[in-house]
Amino acid sequence: HMTGEVRPSIVLGPGRGSKPSSEGRHRTPAMSSDLDAHYAVARRVAFQVEEQLQELETGRDTSAALQGNISTNLNQLAREITLLEGLLAEETSMARSGVWRRKVRQLAETSAGLREALEKFATRNFKTQREAEERRGLLQRRNAGGHT
Repeated sequence: HMTGEVRPSIVLGPGRGSKPSSEGRHRTPAMSSDLDAHYAVARRVAFQVEEQLQELETGRDTSAALQGNISTNLNQLAREITLLEGLLAEETSMARSGVWRRKVRQLAETSAGLREALEKFATRNFKTQREAEERRGLLQRRNAGGHT
């Protein structure tokens, strides 16, 4: 027996999965719960990315695996935002639509900021690694030059 709760766990991509019907353009409780459910998933993913970025930026975990997980979660967040935007296209209540549009816009801005933070970290990390390699190369050349 289902409780009526929509719990998206796998996003199938545009045009697939549980997309609300546009027939009649009437707002149904199922469409409303889809907005609520996808918004909750998106907020949860955004929070998880924020925590993962904090681990990365504080140096607690700078592994490639964590960076890959962050990227995967950012992609999931982008898909959830796209789904929310599609659901909003079905929204007929202008008052409710305005509230949801603000929520989705804020999520999109959060997502962009999180992606930018990951890119900045990766750029800093790459630059630091490149500089360390250059220093090692210079020291090796200096030591190989016979300076005693």
